Amino acid sequence: MMNKRQKKFLIGVGVAMVAMLLFPPFHMIGGGGRTVNYGYHFIFNPPDILAVVNIGLLLVQWLIVAAVGFIGWYVLKSKE
Repeated sequence: MMNKRQKKFLIGVGVAMVAMLLFPPFHMIGGGGRTVNYGYHFIFNPPDILAVVNIGLLLVQWLIVAAVGFIGWYVLKSKE
């Protein structure tokens, strides 16, 4: 069973992951293999017509947040 602190923490982690999905990192791969980073923008309003979501970076961010979420959930576990 989860206690109230764990539930609140996991809700916060879930909100952070949804926010990362709504505002993902964009980039564009140009001629010669050059990559141009465009930063974070709303998913339905990309910064450039040729910009695409940087899926690799987004997955790494999700993994880090998930790891922090698991560690936080474990730390907030009841001592009973």
